[in-house]
Amino acid sequence: MPTEDDALARQVEELTVIWVGASYVLGRDVPVSEPYPHICGLRVVGVMSGREYTLWRRDCAACRVEQTSRLRPVVPLPPEARQITDRILGESEH
Repeated sequence: MPTEDDALARQVEELTVIWVGASYVLGRDVPVSEPYPHICGLRVVGVMSGREYTLWRRDCAACRVEQTSRLRPVVPLPPEARQITDRILGESEH
């Protein structure tokens, strides 16, 4: 016989966790299981100000991820550089 806890657990499983900002801008739920969508170039109305404005690349989380992934070195660091990095950051930092 299902208990109240079982029913609550089932309700929690049915909930979808969403990207709040992208869901607001796109007007639909965007689950976190999907990559963050590009929202750059879209026009939105500010909730508090009521003013309309355009989202630029700096406002777009998907663009920021692309930009930061390009900044990472593609080739491994030589041993000398790794030793310096270890001294500066500490060995557990990377």
